[in-house]
Amino acid sequence: IKTLDTGTGFEPRSFGAFVNMVLNLGKLLRFFRNVEKHSKVKALTAFDVWLNRSQYATAAIRVSKVLLLFIHTAHLWGCILVLAFDDFTVNDPRESWLGSQDVIDADAVHTYFTALYFSVTTLTTIGYGDIVPIGFWERNVWILMGLSGAIMYAGIFGTVTATLQKL
Repeated sequence: IKTLDTGTGFEPRSFGAFVNMVLNLGKLLRFFRNVEKHSKVKALTAFDVWLNRSQYATAAIRVSKVLLLFIHTAHLWGCILVLAFDDFTVNDPRESWLGSQDVIDADAVHTYFTALYFSVTTLTTIGYGDIVPIGFWERNVWILMGLSGAIMYAGIFGTVTATLQKL
C-alpha cells in the first residue's frame, strides 16, 4: 500500500486512511449544517435569548463576575503573601507574619487558608488586626494589597450600583 502526502503536514498511512478522513470530514460538515435541529442546541439558543432579554439575568451575571473577580484576587494575594514569606525572610522565620500565626510548620492547606483569610479581611477593609506584617518586604506587600483592595472595593460598589440603577 502506497502512502499519500496530502501537503498539510498530516500524512495518513494509506490511501484508505485518507478516504476515511475525508468521509469523516463530510460527516462533520453535515453535522454543523444541521446543528440548529438538535434539541440541546435549541435549548442553549433559548437560554441565550432569555439571558439577552432578561435584565435580571444580565444583572445577576454582572454581579457574579465582579464577585468571582474578587475571589480570584483574594486567592492571588493569599499566594503572594506566602511567597513574600518564602522568598524574603532572611533571619528567623518566627519574625514574620507566618511565624506570628504559628503556621510555619503547618501543612500547605492551613497556611493557604490563613493567607486567604488575611487577604479577604484586608481587601474588604475589615482588617481585624490579628495578623500583622513584621518584615520590610511583608509591609510592602501589605501596602500594595491595601491599595488594590481599595480600588477593587470602589469598582465593586460602582458595578453593583450601576447594575441596580439599570433595573
